[in-house]
Amino acid sequence: MGHWLLEPLQFEFMRSAIAVGILLGILSAVVGSYLVVRQMSMIGGVISHAVVPGLSVAFFLQIDLAIGAFFAGVLSAFDRGRH
Repeated sequence: MGHWLLEPLQFEFMRSAIAVGILLGILSAVVGSYLVVRQMSMIGGVISHAVVPGLSVAFFLQIDLAIGAFFAGVLSAFDRGRH
């Protein structure tokens, strides 16, 4: 009854493909979990680097640098929330 299901396992390349698929599934889950946790810590770094163009625009327009930094940070945070 289940002969058609087990028949491909007599070939070495099928056993290797299943083993690679299982290992890839385990490794992808571990790496994916790590990247999700890491992304949470990187959001602060992204926003702090996104403030730099706001500083340069505020300096060019000769307004308070804190205002330019604030607006650039808020815009980058809102843009990050959409993706």
